[in-house]
Amino acid sequence: MSRTVWAIGEKTCGAMEHPGRVVVGLLMMMAVALLGLGSRPAAALPKYAAREGRSCVICHTDPGGAGPLTEAGGYYRQNDYSLIGYRPRTGEKAKAPASRAEIEARLEILEQELAALKEALAAVPPGEAEEVAVPPAAPRRPAISGLSGRVSVGGYSEFTFSDREDGDSNFDVLRLVPKFSAQIAPKLFFNSEIEFEHLADVAKGGEVVVEEARLDFLVRPELNFRAGGLLVPFNQLNILHDGPLRELTDRPLVDRIIVPTTWTEPGAGVYGSVRLGPRLSMNYETYLVNGLGPGISEEKGLRDARRGGLKDNNRNKALVGRLGVVPGRGLELGVSGYEGKWDDDNQLSLSMLGLDLAYRRGPLKVLGEWARVRVERDAAAIAEGVPAELDGYYLEASYRLGRWAPVVHFSRVDPDGSRVSRHDASRLVLGLNYRPSEQALVKVEWQRNRERVDEIANDAAVASVTHYF
Repeated sequence: MSRTVWAIGEKTCGAMEHPGRVVVGLLMMMAVALLGLGSRPAAALPKYAAREGRSCVICHTDPGGAGPLTEAGGYYRQNDYSLIGYRPRTGEKAKAPASRAEIEARLEILEQELAALKEALAAVPPGEAEEVAVPPAAPRRPAISGLSGRVSVGGYSEFTFSDREDGDSNFDVLRLVPKFSAQIAPKLFFNSEIEFEHLADVAKGGEVVVEEARLDFLVRPELNFRAGGLLVPFNQLNILHDGPLRELTDRPLVDRIIVPTTWTEPGAGVYGSVRLGPRLSMNYETYLVNGLGPGISEEKGLRDARRGGLKDNNRNKALVGRLGVVPGRGLELGVSGYEGKWDDDNQLSLSMLGLDLAYRRGPLKVLGEWARVRVERDAAAIAEGVPAELDGYYLEASYRLGRWAPVVHFSRVDPDGSRVSRHDASRLVLGLNYRPSEQALVKVEWQRNRERVDEIANDAAVASVTHYF
């Protein structure tokens, strides 16, 4: 989107001066409207029935919903809380049902699946049944096992090696991230992540951070409530940032400088998903959070503007949200927005607009994100070098060949739209991955880094081993 388009938007409609506000406002209105929806049948998707507590025995060895996960439960957890595509293992002797309740629960799931398939098929014109869309294949999730009762633990780690032209050559235990979760009540869940970086040696640059600590109250698929320390839903990578989920070791430039991943904020809001037809579904998240503060710069973008768990620096609360649309087989498109005041005096606005895509079809995966930030400035902010506009994007493609996957990636950032500087950078990455299992990933890659002016020698060879546990 060019600056000319932004100018037209400002003249045409005052709301377009802050596109992030428009996106988040629409998400809030949609959530309120969903409150008035009549209760839709839980048969829309198998995962909805599970979330409503009607089939706990499918995923848990205990018919009451506690205890270790079954094979189906492990699939459900690892595949973004969805049973789509699940098939019991073949070649193994089937186990007898644990009880009458288990048989009834399984029959209920089958009835719901059959009803949903009939509904979808009825809406497809003759001869076009093969084109019925399904959501993209869900990213792999950590295998979380029960500790005792309703409490579970899991997590992931990342061990890296980098050799850079500027002289840096280093082994590093980059991250160790244990995840804790608990089912407090049938529809009340707690989830958390604690990140230990660089062996947690704080005196030598290590860090210990609570990346997520949230409480979810599940009402129905279309509308649920969430509060606590939240991963900000701006584009997809900030949510799906785990090492084993990403094809490359280093995060894209746009997700380090423009969207400061990992970005956590205290706040509260709503989220949900709605199936609009056999070819169309959507999902959304929108929250009220403390928001970004001072620290915006051309060198680091918004990275130092994250406040984490610090007290809000002004009385304003920021609105942030993402709307995802699944228009066809394997494709998801997203739009994100953010709007809030960033200065201590509660006078200057910061607006963000983002677009993302994810396409998965067989062994092919294509990902992309674009983000633009507009910062309102006064004389003091201009004197401090706060940029007025920042933007960036990335595109990435990978192709699975058995356990191997070649990867190609390109990203670019412009952290100050008003001038050209060495911080205007791009990165081309060629990589090759190997998965010894679906929970572990070995990555090897080469980075070609370029600056628009004052170029420096900073190409790099990078490798890492990452796995869920």
